[in-house]
Amino acid sequence: MRVGIPKEYHVDGLASSVMQAWNAAARYLEARGATILPVSLPQTQNALAAYYVIAPAEASSNLAKFDGVRYGKFVYDFPLDNILVTRSSAGHRSQTPRQNGTPLYATTRTEGFGDEVQRRIMLGTFVLQANSYTSYFQQAQKIRRLVQADFDRVFAGKNPLHPASYETASSSTSSSQTIHVLLTPSAITPAPLLATATRYSSVGECTNDAMTVPASLAGLPALAVPFGRTEGGESVGVQLIGQYGDDDTVLAVGEILEGGWEPFQVACS
Repeated sequence: MRVGIPKEYHVDGLASSVMQAWNAAARYLEARGATILPVSLPQTQNALAAYYVIAPAEASSNLAKFDGVRYGKFVYDFPLDNILVTRSSAGHRSQTPRQNGTPLYATTRTEGFGDEVQRRIMLGTFVLQANSYTSYFQQAQKIRRLVQADFDRVFAGKNPLHPASYETASSSTSSSQTIHVLLTPSAITPAPLLATATRYSSVGECTNDAMTVPASLAGLPALAVPFGRTEGGESVGVQLIGQYGDDDTVLAVGEILEGGWEPFQVACS
């Protein structure tokens, strides 16, 4: 079993407790027979930006049907008498009546979606506009393919969805340099306690996704495993990423890591 440690995951702002847990997890697997190899995934630095173009665009498209007429929450601020409304039983009167003729569609979606969902819908709608599509969405999809190619290059197994990229990678990488699973942090910081979670800004929350976004963009199986706790009681986790279709390997290695929770308690905050 060869376990890869991607150097690009050593990002600015990585908490010392997360680094300690990451190193401890690597040592734990090495002590059980795994070979630890450094690998490079150069497109990782672009993955977060691409994700926050593609994901909002998909959200905007998928959530467009929730207009209160056909699907989802139905909000009204007018009497239903003499009006044929087939979904009246599922609706409720608005707590903030419309002003100056605000459309029913806007009222329903304003009350039905939270702040983060609304942010993503607005951003997604923008990047899908005709004058923004080529500059943003199309470029993000190209980066997505580069991220996928990075993973295909380092994994020993073949990705059945991208045979061409695998053949190219195989010709430039020897089998002894490829790996079966990647080991990374699951977040830049420890998991916040409920009492402190509300202090995070939306930008801070997005930044903390930097470790998990690349696997999501590439469509790969990934598993977060708790591997320590700070002095303040916050959990610290590591992430395992496998090749497409190799879920069994990810789960098997994750089960081994679960046994390392007690020996490697993270003392620093």
